[in-house]
Amino acid sequence: MASPHPSAAASAVPSGLGFDAIPTPMAVVSRDLMIEEANAAFAELMQAPAASLIHEQLAGRLRTPATTCPSPAATARWSGRADGPG
Repeated sequence: MASPHPSAAASAVPSGLGFDAIPTPMAVVSRDLMIEEANAAFAELMQAPAASLIHEQLAGRLRTPATTCPSPAATARWSGRADGPG
């Protein structure tokens, strides 16, 4: 009898299904949030070649500090204090 769970081989390689061509930034991560696969849009967002992201911790990539801060006017708009709805 066949297993109700997909085989690891069937689900391990999303790139064969056009994963890299998807315009939305996407990454496949392991249970411990290690990047296993990243598409070109995700690599562009992270400003790094996709191959260099493989086996890197996702949290390390997402915690890169910003180089510029938003202006006070921009933060006021986002908080709804000026020029914003409500």
